[in-house]
Amino acid sequence: MNIFPNMKHLIKRILLSINLLDNARLVYSFLKKASFHGLAKEISLRKNGLPDQLPAPPSNLIFLVIRSVWAFEYWNSGLTIIDDLQTHLKSHSINADRFHRILDFGCGCGRLTRHLTRFKNAELFGADYNRDLIDWSSKTLPIAKFSQNNLEPPISFSSEYFDLILARSVFTHLDYQLQYAWFQELHRILQPRGFLYFTTHSGLSTPGIGTDLNHRLNVGGFVSQNPELQGDNKCSVYQTKEWVYHNLANGFSIIDYIPGRHVENLGQDIYIFQRST
Repeated sequence: MNIFPNMKHLIKRILLSINLLDNARLVYSFLKKASFHGLAKEISLRKNGLPDQLPAPPSNLIFLVIRSVWAFEYWNSGLTIIDDLQTHLKSHSINADRFHRILDFGCGCGRLTRHLTRFKNAELFGADYNRDLIDWSSKTLPIAKFSQNNLEPPISFSSEYFDLILARSVFTHLDYQLQYAWFQELHRILQPRGFLYFTTHSGLSTPGIGTDLNHRLNVGGFVSQNPELQGDNKCSVYQTKEWVYHNLANGFSIIDYIPGRHVENLGQDIYIFQRST
């Protein structure tokens, strides 16, 4: 019997209980990528801005979003994800030029939003319930209109407003009641035949959650860690493809499902739904 996944889970719970988990992760994030080359790159990006000529977020905001302090990881991860999204849209002959309004739901500090400018005909919007992230984005990134939402719906957009909604690593931190509620709300603000792109934790991430949670996931298709902290990265939610299809696909057609891959920043399962009603 391999005790290490259970031991890792226990250590995380202890650090969380004494409010040291974020500090431990922050130090680990810094040391993991610390090198002369990495530091030189970081200094350049902080001094000159990112490749889009806009400033990088402060390290504490980057850490809130991706559990890393490095601006180059913030930029590269967003670029990888949107490149991958565009590839999947093209594989289904979805013409991105038709998008007039795109919402980055759970936008954080604009990690994905700033790469959505490639969709030239689209007006960009970002929404998040974290005020610090939205305040920074609103003041610093003129590429989109940013607004704060509550943890629970509704959201302040008109019905049938968006052609495409992204919810990257959002439902990974919401328990099932909020997932149901937000899927209904995102369905409301999507145009008929509009697209919803979202992700969930994949099977690649389940070895670290411990034997008991793995058993519950296999039996019920859904488990959550620290559900009292919904909306925060400390709440981690795992669900199977079958659970998603059975519980969240009402009113949508399933366009694609891409299992998590052993590729940096692409480890989560990806779903592309289309509003059908």
